[in-house]
Amino acid sequence: MQNHYRRLLMTAVRSSLLLVMAPAMLLAQPKELSLSPAEQPSPALHYRLLPISSELNPGDAAPMYLRLRHELADTAWKQIEEKNEAWNSLPLEKLPIPEARKFVDQWRGTIKLLRIGTRRQYCDWSYPLAEQRLDLIGMLLPDCQSMRQWAKVLKLKAGVEIAEHDYEQAIDTIETGIAFGRHVGEGPFVINNLVGNAICGVMLERVEELISQPGAPNLYWALTALPLPLVSMREALETEQRMGENTVPELSQMDEDHSRAEWAVLLEKLYDRVRHLAERITSDKQVNARLRSQLDLDLASFKKENLAPSQKYLKTIHHMDAQRVKAMSEDEVVTRALVGQYRDMRDDQFKLGYLPWRDARSRIKEAEQRLKTVKAGLLTVLAELQPTIINCLDAQMRLDRRVAALRVVEAIRLYAASHDGKLPEELNQITEVPGAEDPATGKPFEYRRDGAAAVLALPDAGMTGRPTPSYRISIRKRTNE
Repeated sequence: MQNHYRRLLMTAVRSSLLLVMAPAMLLAQPKELSLSPAEQPSPALHYRLLPISSELNPGDAAPMYLRLRHELADTAWKQIEEKNEAWNSLPLEKLPIPEARKFVDQWRGTIKLLRIGTRRQYCDWSYPLAEQRLDLIGMLLPDCQSMRQWAKVLKLKAGVEIAEHDYEQAIDTIETGIAFGRHVGEGPFVINNLVGNAICGVMLERVEELISQPGAPNLYWALTALPLPLVSMREALETEQRMGENTVPELSQMDEDHSRAEWAVLLEKLYDRVRHLAERITSDKQVNARLRSQLDLDLASFKKENLAPSQKYLKTIHHMDAQRVKAMSEDEVVTRALVGQYRDMRDDQFKLGYLPWRDARSRIKEAEQRLKTVKAGLLTVLAELQPTIINCLDAQMRLDRRVAALRVVEAIRLYAASHDGKLPEELNQITEVPGAEDPATGKPFEYRRDGAAAVLALPDAGMTGRPTPSYRISIRKRTNE
């Protein structure tokens, strides 16, 4: 993969078309789920969709994952990509099982190593963050591409196993895929999180297909045992919070004591570094040229233009004593105001990442509106360093919401197993297991009967990107099983 980190991030976050999702996921129509009644397994936690932590093996999984691509010829890698793209887009009933099985089997050794990696205690990708902190936006992430491809192999393997009705093995493969997605999501950047999130998402697609098969085991407790959030954005967002300071270290030096001469040097360095940053901050040369053109003032003109607004900012926003501001050099005033405005702009976005999703979403429009008021110039360039926070939080919520919805589906199968194959009229009739609320709304999922079927609806809840699928559920008659 030749793209730099920042270019990858802009594509993944702003489009929200996350890497390995099938086109069918973009449809808003409810998914048809024809289900068989199914009691919980005995013991209840017989099935797992994530390895239990107490049984993980010591060691780091990352070297194993990275070695897999290194050992592969380019021709074989191209074959993996072509076959996965063609077959993973097909519904299970149209999958050429003998051919797909033969293809999967030839990667048996690689898949075994993937499985071993997902049963290790941790995954440390060891990016040189400290050593390359001045050039994080230029960091190459070739591992992201290879991890996506191995996820597609696992998805295909699980699909073949479901089609062959080998449910025990399919569940084991899905477990490997979800654990793999979480390991990928442990990278330090948002792009790592988004790739890991997407991998877990496609494995949950296989869960949907599996539980729709005749005689499939009930996975209510396996789904309930999954951690929430399934792929956390927190650590990556905290890396992103300091992207500006890492790329432009002068942003971190405002709190130190400086002489008048040192303030002048600091402002000059800050100004020059941001001017150079503007030339490579996105993958769009026209955008970069536009940003760079906004910085064509010489430093003296820049100071003159920004001195009065900077003095006002320090006195009204930072509540500095007017006499203190008056005693400062022009360089100190402009630098303090510029860095202060950058920090305000940064924290105005990132603080939302610490709120519950519903609270963050209710405040995002106000935060986005304030971001639009950022004036042209250095702050506009620095604003490009920030990911779209709410899109990141939405991706995390969509995944957790899907887990919760599948728990409800499996609760319905439990109900049908003890009620002669009937659907509940309302979800509160299900007493066999605790219900799952819609984490996006904080309320019970919307459920209504529709003739012989029922609809489990997941309204968009204001999320960006692809909608979370709703389900139209029917119970398969026992004579048809």
